Amino acid sequence: RGQDRRWNAAGGVIHHHLIDPATGLPSTTDVLRATVAAATREQADVAAKCALLLGSVFGREFLDRHDLAGVLVTADGACESSRWPHTEGVAR
Repeated sequence: RGQDRRWNAAGGVIHHHLIDPATGLPSTTDVLRATVAAATREQADVAAKCALLLGSVFGREFLDRHDLAGVLVTADGACESSRWPHTEGVAR
């Protein structure tokens, strides 16, 4: 689960385990979990990480642009999907 992959730094501040390549700092994305279906597990893993780092808006655009099915779950519990079947009304 994506949110389990965050860690506490000194002072109790929660950071993400993924480093944002644009800043060199832990990611501050609004996406807690990203799931992507792709031709290989490696492609799915990389695409999910990219979508997570880009955030819910640009992450979904990334998935659409690359014709990938994916679901992004945000910190507020929203479920953003790209080509993923049956996400409306999914329990959070």
